[in-house]
This record gives sequence, structure tokens and C-alpha cells, in this order.
Amino acid sequence: MQGSAVFVFLLFLASLPLPAQVPFPLGPALETACFGGIFAPGADSAAGSGSAWQPDWPADIPPDAFSVKGEAALIRLSGTSARLNGQGPEAASPGPFEYRLSRDSRGRLVEFPLSLGGDLFQIRADYAPSGGLAGLVFGGTGEGEGGVEQTPWIAEFPLPYSPFESPAPQFPGEAVRVSRGEAVYFVLFEEGGKYLSESWYDGEGNLAGYFVSLFEEREGRRRILSVLNSDNAKRYYFDNQGHVSAIRGPWGNFSAVYGARGQVLEWEFAPAGPDAEPAPPGRFALQWDERFLLVSLRGLSPSPSRSSAGIPDESPVEYRYEYALDRRGNWLSRRETAYVSRGGLLIPVGVKQIDRHILYREEERF
Repeated sequence: MQGSAVFVFLLFLASLPLPAQVPFPLGPALETACFGGIFAPGADSAAGSGSAWQPDWPADIPPDAFSVKGEAALIRLSGTSARLNGQGPEAASPGPFEYRLSRDSRGRLVEFPLSLGGDLFQIRADYAPSGGLAGLVFGGTGEGEGGVEQTPWIAEFPLPYSPFESPAPQFPGEAVRVSRGEAVYFVLFEEGGKYLSESWYDGEGNLAGYFVSLFEEREGRRRILSVLNSDNAKRYYFDNQGHVSAIRGPWGNFSAVYGARGQVLEWEFAPAGPDAEPAPPGRFALQWDERFLLVSLRGLSPSPSRSSAGIPDESPVEYRYEYALDRRGNWLSRRETAYVSRGGLLIPVGVKQIDRHILYREEERF
């Protein structure tokens, strides 16, 4: 099922009355767990670069959140989101958050954040002794409404599976069971040289959803280019260093420009609004010091008027950062101060802190 054949089949699926809305595609999570995704080791990782980052992530995850000098078995990021006035990158639901990136003794990803279906998930990967995936747990990154922890989605693999490296689950007895509470789906896969398709069925055997993930091979490993279904497509774009330079899809358009050492220099985001229409884009310039620490994020977009945007007061125009470092020069806490412009002066209006715990490989205890 290559190229035009995939497109024709998606047109056919678009004409079918699918009985349920499935939560998200599994393809990007499989790619990340089995091939490393954006967390695959890169030549510039020791420089504190932003390669392990995607431009559609929230501002709570700075571009260098998962880049450290040395080998880390665990990086844990935690803090509290605080909504500030205006349309800055802080416009997210307030509340505590935690993101984790961890690897086992064989260097395989065990925990990682990933954006799927318009939401950011904290994912845990469980591996079978043979090496294939035995399960994936898709948890929330913070508390849900009312401070209640969100119930995770759980994908269970009857047979260990690694895309393109082991037989794909194609028959009912091999179907991957995806569940959360009373919601249960069964997923079958089909593979081609550059694609992975997944058919989702409900508990009564009705087709509930269908996705096709398209891949390319670059420098000996596969990376995902797009995820298609009968309604829309999410596409990934890369620069010549392999960094994610743009993500475009039904949840908005996001892009970034990188420097020679992989640091993010410009970030633009336009998340989709309530009617799935892109919001006015926000553009920011990022400044780094000689240690490759992010020191400021400055707005480049003109602020919309209060009458057109419904903004009650001034919006922050710049964010500045201060750090506490460990002995290796990796930051352990980041203090952020937001500034507004008044009478030609920058006035601080809000402060928050993000903490980072790093467990280095040689410090592991089992």
C-alpha cells in the first residue's frame, strides 16, 4: 500500500460512518519507543542543544529540558504552570506538572513525553524479555479538572512488537488492546517498506478508526514524516541537522529555527482555536549564553488590541531566566520572570520556577 494506494484507501474510509472517535494514533509512540524518535542520541547532545524538543510542546518544557552534558538515566522536570495575562506561551491550564525522560540499563526509552491527538502524554514503555514492546501506558502530565489525576490509556500487546523488525499484529488473536476505564479498542497493524497502518475496532468488531504513519530512513534509522487518517493529516518537517523544524496539522501550525549547535533561535506557534481555525501566530526569539543556557525569550509579534483579542491587561513581552547548576554545568532549577512594557520600560509582573532532577548513568543503583 504505497503512495496513491494509501490515499485512495483513506478516501474510501472517509465515506464510512465510523461509530466512535478513537483517542490517538499509536504510530508516533511506537516510533519513539523503538527507534528513539526525537530522543535518539545526536552528535550535538553534549552541547545542551534543543534537539530533543518539538515546537508544538507547551512552554513548560524548555527547548533544553532533556539535553544534558553526560549520560542521564533519568531527567525529571517539575513545576507549576501559571496563566499570565495575554497570549504568551504561558497560556496553558494552570496547575502542577511533571515530565520524565528515562532509560533502562540497555539504553531503551522507558518514560518520555509525546504530543498525540492534540494532547501531551507522559508515556511509559514496557518491554518483553525478547526486546519487543509488551505495553504502553499513556498518562497525563498533570492533574485534571478538580485536581484529580487523569486515568491513563493502556495498550497491551499479546505478542512483543517492534515495527519493521517483528511480525505485525494482523489477526484478531494478536490485536493490541487499548483501554481506559470502560472504553476498549482492539488494534491491528499492517506494514510496508515506508508505512505503518493501524485499524482500530470497538468491542463489537466495528471499525472505529484508521491511521497511516509514513516513515523515511535517514542515517540508518527510521523517523516519522506524517500521520494520516480519514479526516486530517499531521506532518513533520526537519532541517538539514535533523531537528523538527515544523509541525502542521489539525491542532495548529508550529515551527522553529535552529542555530549551528542545535539551539532554538526562533519559535512560532499558532494552535487551532475552538473552531479548528489557527489562532493568530505568536513568534518569539530565544537568546542563549556561551554555556548554551537559555537566558531570554522575547516576543516578536505585535500585541493584538484588547478589543480584538479580549485581553484584560498587558501581555508579557519578554521572559528572562536564571539558573542553579550542578557540578557538570547542567541546570537543576530555572527561575522565570515575565516582563511587560510600560512607558518604554520593562516591568516584572510574574515569577515561576521549574526544577530538574538528573540521575546520571554512573549514579544508578539497582
